[in-house]
Amino acid sequence: DFYYAGGLQAMLAELGDLIDGSQKTVNGKTLGENLEGVRIFNDDVIRRRNNPLMPDNGLAVLRGNIAPDGAVIKPGAAEPYLMVHTGR
Repeated sequence: DFYYAGGLQAMLAELGDLIDGSQKTVNGKTLGENLEGVRIFNDDVIRRRNNPLMPDNGLAVLRGNIAPDGAVIKPGAAEPYLMVHTGR
C-alpha cells in the first residue's frame, strides 16, 4: 500500500520544509531536486501534514514502576485497555 501510495519519495516530499532538501544524494542531485513533482496517490496511506491521523500523541514515553527501564509506546497503535491505569 505504501509503495502504491507514492512510497518513500512521496512521504519525504510531504515533509517539505521539515527536511533539508539542499543535501546532495548519491545520484549527484539534491534531495529537493529528486523530490520535484512527486505526488501522493492515496491520502489514506500517506496522510497529509494538515490531516494527521492523530493530531498529537505520536509517541509516549513511559517510566515508573509500570516501566522500570522506561518504554516508548505509540498510543494510536495501542489497545484501549493499555491507555488506562488504576493504582498508585
